[in-house]
Amino acid sequence: MTKLHQVLALEKTRKNQAKVKGDEAYHRLQRHPLSQGLRETYDPRTEDDVPIEPKYQKVQVRAADLIDAYLASQKPAWDIQATKDAANTGARASRE
Repeated sequence: MTKLHQVLALEKTRKNQAKVKGDEAYHRLQRHPLSQGLRETYDPRTEDDVPIEPKYQKVQVRAADLIDAYLASQKPAWDIQATKDAANTGARASRE
């Protein structure tokens, strides 16, 4: 069984790791060109116009993928917090 002092030693590192991963996901979401696709096609107005090549840009970051990555990065911190809460709830002092 894990002792409370072991859990407390891991808590800070897990929370810091979760914060770093959460910040990375947040910053990737803030980059609008990565999360927006683009499709432009051009039609010539007259017969003499030179055809322009169409532009395509695929979506590089999906919100669902970012949410899954965020939740996966937060799970270790939540597990440590739940373990700490369970240990504190079960702790009892002896009466004499």
